[in-house]
Order: sequence, then structure tokens, then C-alpha cells
Amino acid sequence: MKLSTKSRYGLRLLFRLATAGKEIVPLSEIAEKEAISEKYLEHIINRLKVAGIVQAQRGIKGGYILSKNPSEIYLLEVIETLEGPLTLVDCVKNKACNRMAHCPTQWVWDRLSTVLRQELSRMTLDDMIRKYTESAAHNYEI
Repeated sequence: MKLSTKSRYGLRLLFRLATAGKEIVPLSEIAEKEAISEKYLEHIINRLKVAGIVQAQRGIKGGYILSKNPSEIYLLEVIETLEGPLTLVDCVKNKACNRMAHCPTQWVWDRLSTVLRQELSRMTLDDMIRKYTESAAHNYEI
């Protein structure tokens, strides 16, 4: 399984918003700092806005801010907002597969998909920020 750039960039975008605190952040600023096309980020941010994860503020000082506390934003919610239902193989979500009754591997993919979803449903944006901060504290330049 390989997640698309939507998830990877979406999490980086949310990281920037979360670390800005209550400050409204222009999308152009995030695009520049993350070296991601602003046009592509617009597509991602629109999905996050519809899902209620971020809020937009229009106007000259416009931009985006998180709708919730980072500890209330679960990574599964973000990834499924951007990618759709998260499963390792299509047959796990497509219960109409004609091989289901006699497929020796279906339970493997179903179990692994369940474990992946469980882990992501426990991980929050706040956890991601904390882990990054901890690892950044150990990386220093001479």
C-alpha cells in the first residue's frame, strides 16, 4: 500500500497550521515553507475544510486555522478525508468479490487493514508534533 501525496502533504500542511497556534496562516506561506505547489495545497485544504478540520478566513489577512485542537485531530480522519476508506487491498472493502468464500489471503488483508486503521485512529496531530519536537531536539548541527 502506498498513500498518495495528498496524505503526506496534508499532514505537513496541518503540522504548519498546528504549530502556528491561533495565528491565521496564508496558504502561500505553507506552500513556500514546504516547497509544495499552492494550487495543489488548495485542493487538499478544500477537502480538509469540508471535513471540518480547518477553517478559512477571507480577506487581506486571510488564511487558514485548525477548527479543533491538534489533540482532537486523528490521523485516520485526515487520511480518509484525503484518500477515501483506508484498506490495504480493494477486496477488503469490496465484500462483493467473487473469491471471498475461498480466498486464503482475505483474512490477512482484512486483519492488517484493521490494525492500520486502529493505529491511525489512536494517533493525533498533537502526537505527530510531539514526536517531531522530540526528534528535532536530538538533531543538531555543528
